[in-house]
Amino acid sequence: MLSFKLKKANHDKVSRVSKFLCTVGFVGIVVFSAYTAISSYIKATSILSDHSVVDAALAFEYTTEERRKRGRVSTTYHFLYQFSVEGVDYEGRFTTSESNSDKFLDAATIAVAYSNSDHALFDRLELLERNNDFMGILGRLALAFLGFAFLMSLLHLLMTEKLFVLREEDREPEQDEELADDPAAMPESHRA
Repeated sequence: MLSFKLKKANHDKVSRVSKFLCTVGFVGIVVFSAYTAISSYIKATSILSDHSVVDAALAFEYTTEERRKRGRVSTTYHFLYQFSVEGVDYEGRFTTSESNSDKFLDAATIAVAYSNSDHALFDRLELLERNNDFMGILGRLALAFLGFAFLMSLLHLLMTEKLFVLREEDREPEQDEELADDPAAMPESHRA
């Protein structure tokens, strides 16, 4: 693996910069995730507080494929749904992964909830009900928080222990080597 050998002073600077960047990245990701989760909750709550449900005509539009490592292909399915309220036509779109697409490919309609006060506010009923569960959103945010913390810690360790490493002459000797050199510092149970 590629690694750059640095003096101790430079390695300490790189470590501080890495810690700062990982912290800023972590905070940014958490703030963005919290914002999108809360926005989804507010939208779901506003629609479901006074809503009507309609069966919208569902149509498959197209798929997109993304090539990944080792020849894997990720397929995304794009769907369109249309409905009318008081003579006004509305349409919405959504995407789903290949593993979740079967239930939509086989369906001719999908349940859509719209706000009675503003018919332009609508979304899939299933999605709105999931986003309306505040405790569920908090649970997902807590899991995301832990996952992002782990990833940023791992990124920091990779940068400071694998990519940018101390030169051999700047490394501190291992504790075991110190104990072997100084028998007086060795615990009595380890002395010969």
